[in-house]
Amino acid sequence: MYGDLIHEPWEIVIQYYIKDEKTGCNKRVKSAVDPNTVCHYTGLTTPTKWEQFSDIEQEKFLSEWNYEKENWNTKEDWTGRMVFEGDIIKDHFGKGTAAIKFGSYQNCFDPNKIKIEHYGFYVDWKQSFIRKDLGYWVHIIVPDIIGNIHDNPELIGE
Repeated sequence: MYGDLIHEPWEIVIQYYIKDEKTGCNKRVKSAVDPNTVCHYTGLTTPTKWEQFSDIEQEKFLSEWNYEKENWNTKEDWTGRMVFEGDIIKDHFGKGTAAIKFGSYQNCFDPNKIKIEHYGFYVDWKQSFIRKDLGYWVHIIVPDIIGNIHDNPELIGE
């Protein structure tokens, strides 16, 4: 679910728009959410092509409201799969999987040398020798997003 996060006095909700089947007009919907499952958009997209999406994924994209255009998404609006904090990616070099996180991380290839701390979105690989900066993985390596930490926690590997 993608939309505006609203902190109401009694609950936290995501507000989004759907097309009313009877009138064809926009209908604002609010859904209560568990605040522990809210993940932020990283601002990055993978270069996944429209044709690589399943019919269900294509239908979901076309049913979402485009906040920038203030209209429903069309196939022409597709720019790639949006990458969110909490997504789980699989690398193409081995069998490793890891979650995307936000916070402080060290990105050093030799842990015995100078340690520089970074802050932002990163890939939480368990091995210390694997590069962690998210931009590298999304733009250079183009990983597969195979799930997320809330729906598929069993996919996080070593």
